[in-house]
Amino acid sequence: MSLQFHALPSEITSVLKEVVLEGNVFISILHSQPFSVEIIDDIDDACRRLLSLSNEKNVRCALSTRKIAPESSLNRFLDLNDGCIVLDVGKVSDVQLNESAVLFMSDNVDGERVAKNFSKRIKKITKSGVLAINPITKAKSVNKSHRYTDGAKRLFDSGVKIAPVAGIVELALIDI
Repeated sequence: MSLQFHALPSEITSVLKEVVLEGNVFISILHSQPFSVEIIDDIDDACRRLLSLSNEKNVRCALSTRKIAPESSLNRFLDLNDGCIVLDVGKVSDVQLNESAVLFMSDNVDGERVAKNFSKRIKKITKSGVLAINPITKAKSVNKSHRYTDGAKRLFDSGVKIAPVAGIVELALIDI
């Protein structure tokens, strides 16, 4: 299961806080280069940390219904922490908002419940539909499944670039 969307980090942390407080969910921030796991016990501290880091880079965190076990690499972390939900929070700056995503791939019933709850809450605060434009050919295509929040739309309307996770395509947030 995966859901890609554009949202302000503050909008994401609001949903994150609701989900963590609603169920027995543990959170950690996953750092890369070198890989490390920052386990954070307090959700308010975790939200502050995510907001601070999202001004500098894309931030990856993990949610789990079980205590999170640190590991030395992302692959080993995911193997050891089966059933965790990976949340990518896109970097935001004055010129660009990067794509965010929630990812879950496991048969862990508790993890699936949390992933569906998080995705459902993100869908409640987002609209669907972006216009993808090839900057070279000017070809356009509507992606009805990509989602965005009001905060992302305000940034787009003010001239901030809405960046996909990869590729050269330019995204326009439109009402479909």
